[in-house]
Amino acid sequence: MLSMFNSKCGVMLVVLLACVLAMVSTSASAAPITVNWTGTVTATGVAGSVDIGDTISGYYTYDDGTTVTTSVYNPAADSNTFVTNHDSYFSVNGFSGYTTGNNIAVFNDFSVSTGDQFDTRGYGAPYFGDTIGGFSVTQIFVRFNDSTATALDTSALPSFLDPADFDNNLKSRIDGPGIQFQIDDFSFSEASTVPVPAAAWLFGSGLLGLIGVARRKTNS
Repeated sequence: MLSMFNSKCGVMLVVLLACVLAMVSTSASAAPITVNWTGTVTATGVAGSVDIGDTISGYYTYDDGTTVTTSVYNPAADSNTFVTNHDSYFSVNGFSGYTTGNNIAVFNDFSVSTGDQFDTRGYGAPYFGDTIGGFSVTQIFVRFNDSTATALDTSALPSFLDPADFDNNLKSRIDGPGIQFQIDDFSFSEASTVPVPAAAWLFGSGLLGLIGVARRKTNS
């Protein structure tokens, strides 16, 4: 009877250890990419609150390991829309906010005139932040463009993009207030690998020790 009890305990401990190791592996392999951007307002539907020439900035973060796609946005453009569910932030002339549940579209060789595009968008996504000129934001649409069509691959989200490859001659926009802007500069960086918490290693070591004790009792 005692042997059966110890055997069951050993199985349970092994399962717990596997769960811990899975959590550790996920944390260690995460590769969050942060895109910071700045731009200049080129058109506005809320003059007086945000004017042409104002500086606008923002950022968003996504995991470059994301491979799930909801759709091919434009088959003729060799494009994919990746489900990343990230937040997209902006700030302009004292107003700020963010939308959640945004996705990323990657266009490869869209056309001779526009080239590759790297977009984040989320029309109708939940918005948190300031109203601008009495209007709430319905979408933050940020687009990076490479007219040479050499920078992107639609099979995966990029782990790095060289700003020098992008001429950004296409407008981005904030829908609702009707703000359009041209991206002047952006940085694209990978966050350092998330360290495995010491507590996780200690917990795993403790489980291994308990498994060893259970086996010795069973054998005796």
